[in-house]
Amino acid sequence: MIDPSQQAKRQVCQVFDNCVDHYDTERGDLPYFQAQLALVLPMLAGESGRILDIGCAAGAEIRELRIRRFAVVGMDLVPGMLERARRRFEGDAHVQFCCADAQRLPFANQSMDHVVCLGVFEFLPDYASAVSEIHRVLRPGGLAISAVPSRISLYNLSYVLINSTIGLIWRALKSLFGRKAAVAGAAPSFRRNLCVPWRYRALLRRHGLKPEISRYSNFFIYPLDRFPGLNARVADALEPLCSVPLLRWAASVYLVSARKK
Repeated sequence: MIDPSQQAKRQVCQVFDNCVDHYDTERGDLPYFQAQLALVLPMLAGESGRILDIGCAAGAEIRELRIRRFAVVGMDLVPGMLERARRRFEGDAHVQFCCADAQRLPFANQSMDHVVCLGVFEFLPDYASAVSEIHRVLRPGGLAISAVPSRISLYNLSYVLINSTIGLIWRALKSLFGRKAAVAGAAPSFRRNLCVPWRYRALLRRHGLKPEISRYSNFFIYPLDRFPGLNARVADALEPLCSVPLLRWAASVYLVSARKK
């Protein structure tokens, strides 16, 4: 019997295998990625030591971590991503890479001073095991910083609304008039496991991580993601709304730092 969790991870790897070039050459310069990084880096102000970057992809954020003199262990589940990251930091003795699963970290207890995890949790069937593993490898007093897409964002709520109304009608019409068979070998689809910010903070607390700083980023609007250039420009223009108390809840990504007790 196939383990549904492992099957989902294989699907995620297959999807990201097709995105290696994008992550290597484009993603690091995109406004919405830079907006997240601008929130993460101040959370590390005054910190030092060895930092684990879970889901490092092609290593876009590692350069900024090295500028701040962190020794970095980059970890990802997609070998193609790690290959590009290794090329980028070849010769830097303070950067190491590892292919591993966020739910089974191959590191000793209390072996990391800090952990960052940007864009991984939404692809896990549940958060608890990964949070438990992060707590295990963190030294006491170390920071864990994560970025997780929000279930209560404007993007997700509009996605749900449109797909349960207009989308439902469109799918019914396609079924009525004949739907083309799925193309063999097409990229698999999967549902992301989005967070509810206050529930995510409660989960961190249950696992011995005390939330400190909360931020919001990326004001995406569905279905503008069908038009990547326009989507990036609109998100960049709306980014200031992510710091407005009454509006920030509608942002697409929730970021939080939490310290191990």
